[in-house]
Amino acid sequence: MKVLPEEVRPYKTTPVFTEETVPPGLLRQHTTKEGAWAKIVVLEGRLLYRILAPEVSEILLTSDRCGVVEPQVPHEVSPDGPVRFFVEFSNSLVHDRNRTMFRLFQVILNSRSA
Repeated sequence: MKVLPEEVRPYKTTPVFTEETVPPGLLRQHTTKEGAWAKIVVLEGRLLYRILAPEVSEILLTSDRCGVVEPQVPHEVSPDGPVRFFVEFSNSLVHDRNRTMFRLFQVILNSRSA
């Protein structure tokens, strides 16, 4: 079972979803953004987590088994009856620092051309 890398830190958590409130986008193929990891945490019930690439695999998530989503890997979820779950997004401190440096570099370049 996959685990989050030690160097990632949470930055955002979704509300708790149920089988009735899960956003439609989570039920069909989607990905996280570049550098973003996610942990799917089931509080009650069961949730089927499908990883769609590079190989298709299915994992039944429960309160004893979280799902780990790797950056930009296509996946989807499907409630298996009544369920309550949330998603916690994390990113690498290195990725975040590189993104900040890139933005700073853009600001410097733009100020020079103005």
